[in-house]
Amino acid sequence: MYRKIFNILPLLLFLGICSMGCEGRISKNEALKKSIANFKSNQVITKIAYHPLEYNEIATDTILSNGYEIKLKTFTDMNSSILNSSTINEITQNHFYRIVESKLEVKYAENVIFRDIIGRDFIEENLQIEHKNWSKFNLRDIWIDQALSIEKNLLSIQIEFCSIESDECKKFNLLINKAGQPYITELSENNY
Repeated sequence: MYRKIFNILPLLLFLGICSMGCEGRISKNEALKKSIANFKSNQVITKIAYHPLEYNEIATDTILSNGYEIKLKTFTDMNSSILNSSTINEITQNHFYRIVESKLEVKYAENVIFRDIIGRDFIEENLQIEHKNWSKFNLRDIWIDQALSIEKNLLSIQIEFCSIESDECKKFNLLINKAGQPYITELSENNY
């Protein structure tokens, strides 16, 4: 009888050790997959970029032969921006395009006849523009059209706004007479 117990004892001992070694742990590969899935479900990754990163300014002072003196300063407003947000592969990318505006001061016969900030608000107020997604447009360029100014004996300023989301652009012509009265028109692509 003791002999039977001694024969079964190593088998019982082996089964006991095996059962104690099996703790129900998962493999390293399964643990990594579970950890990654848990991280993705709990975390939102957001990347933020500003365009431009730093303040930019361009100033132009011009005197035309028809008597207009123009001070034009184009600058980035570091406190205002247009947000363009997209999500790619569970990563949200927020691109902030800083608003670009121009300060325009016009003198005629040594008197200041016009002073204003040229930006989206100026265009909207003076043209009552009905354009879908106008909020995604930013000033790209503004310049003095000297040839047209001299030809019409007015001040002619060309203004171009472009969308931050596409290649779509809108071009405007601002005319200012000797009394400082502004007249703005939107140019079609044929008038460029």
